[in-house]
Amino acid sequence: MIALLVGSALAHQLQPALLELRGRAGGQVAVSWTRPLVAGGPSPLSFSLPGHCVIDELKTAETTQGVRQWGSAACGPAGLTQGEISVTGLAQTGGDALVVWQAASGPERTAVLHAGGALLELADAVRRPALALGAAHILGAADHLLFIVGLIGVSAARPRRLLWTLTMFTVGHSLTLGAAVFGAVRPPEASVEAMIALSVVLLAAEVLRGERRQLAGNHPQVFALACGLLHGLGFAGALTGLSDAARLRTLLLFNCGVELGQIAVVGVVAGALVVARRLARERWPHVRRILRETAGTLIGGIGCYWLLKRTVQIFS
Repeated sequence: MIALLVGSALAHQLQPALLELRGRAGGQVAVSWTRPLVAGGPSPLSFSLPGHCVIDELKTAETTQGVRQWGSAACGPAGLTQGEISVTGLAQTGGDALVVWQAASGPERTAVLHAGGALLELADAVRRPALALGAAHILGAADHLLFIVGLIGVSAARPRRLLWTLTMFTVGHSLTLGAAVFGAVRPPEASVEAMIALSVVLLAAEVLRGERRQLAGNHPQVFALACGLLHGLGFAGALTGLSDAARLRTLLLFNCGVELGQIAVVGVVAGALVVARRLARERWPHVRRILRETAGTLIGGIGCYWLLKRTVQIFS
C-alpha cells in the first residue's frame, strides 16, 4: 500500500499533455500539441486525428510548459464533427492528456484522455468533462489525498470544526488555482511540489502530537487555509494552456470535480473513524491512540520521502 501511494505520487504529472484543435474555413484545422517535460526531456506521447484528416509538417519549439508542436491539418467537409482522436503513451507517463477542440462553427469543447481511456469519439463526446478531470485529479494525487486524511485526523473530534477546516482548505486552493490558471502567479513546479510534500510532513507531526498540537491546535482552519493556498498551485498545472474563452468555464467545472472527489474521500475516512471510535469506547480503549499514531507515522514517513525526492529534483 505504501509503495502504491509513493509510486502514484511520483508518477503523477501536474501538467498534462495538451492537444488544441481549431476548425477553420475549407476544412482546415489549426493544430497545437504540447507535451510536458519528464526527467528533462519531452514525454513519450503521440497523437492521431480522425482518419479523414491529413496533418501537414509540424513546427517544433521548447517552451516553459514543455515541447510544443504546431501547424495545420486538412480534414475536409467533415472537419472536427466525427471520427476519433487518440493519444498513445499515457500508460507509460502515468499522466493525462487534455483535448480542446472547436469545429469551424460551434462551441469550444474539452475532454480528458488517460491511460484507461485514450480514445475520444468526437460524435459522442461529452461537453463537460472538466468535471471528471477535477475528480480524477484529486483522487489520483496521493499527496493531496494524504493531506485531506490528515486534516480529518486533527479535526474529526468536532464535526463543526472539521467542516470549517475542510471549507477553508477549499477556499485556499480555489484562490490560488484561479490565480495560476489566469496567469497571475507562475511559481516553479518543482518548488511547489516540494512545499506540498512539506505541508504533508507538518500535518503528520500535528496528528502525532494529539492534544498537544501547535500549528493546527485551536485554529486548524488557519492552517488548512494556508496549506490550501499552496495545494491550489499544484492543481493548476492540469489547466495550463487553455484559451481565454474556455478558461473560466473549465476552471469552474474542474474545481467542482475536485470538490466532489474531496467529499468522497472525506465521507469514506470520516465513516471509518466513526466506526473506530465506537469500537474504542465499547471494546478497545486504546484503538484511537493506536490509529492516530499509525496514521501519523505513515503519513509522515511518506511525506518525508516525497520531500527528499522533490527537493533533490529542484537542484537537478
